[in-house]
Amino acid sequence: MFIQHSVHIAHSMADCRPVFVNRARRWFPGVDATAEAVVGIHVAGVPVRKRVELVLGASSELGEWLEVPFAWKATGADKLFPELVGKLVLVQVEPNVTRLTVSGMYSAPLGKVGQKLDDAVMHKVANATLKELAKSIAGYVDHAIMQKVAAVR
Repeated sequence: MFIQHSVHIAHSMADCRPVFVNRARRWFPGVDATAEAVVGIHVAGVPVRKRVELVLGASSELGEWLEVPFAWKATGADKLFPELVGKLVLVQVEPNVTRLTVSGMYSAPLGKVGQKLDDAVMHKVANATLKELAKSIAGYVDHAIMQKVAAVR
């Protein structure tokens, strides 16, 4: 299944690019030194999270685009959760607006039962997870740029 979510960041691509090129994994929410992260959603204001093994590829620039490949696999009961293979893409859409898109592909675990669960509920959870991830990364980018601006003043 394909999932994707985009958000706009009120900064130029030139300001956003260094956050991904020079800051290793810090922009990915909840990542720790063991390359594990926490992903999930909020349900009625309550966080529902799952720890994942995270693999982040090197950023690459494709013309005016910046792309960072990533993948994650659930820790613990990993057979119950899908692996996700995706990418983050940044592209400038206006002089001071950059679009951040997080997209990925996954296959529902547990065969036909898992596919039915995915059709009924889990695809919505996966979409919500990517939406929250995109918003969190955009928030980090904005915060990092604002800190840099404040340090220069």
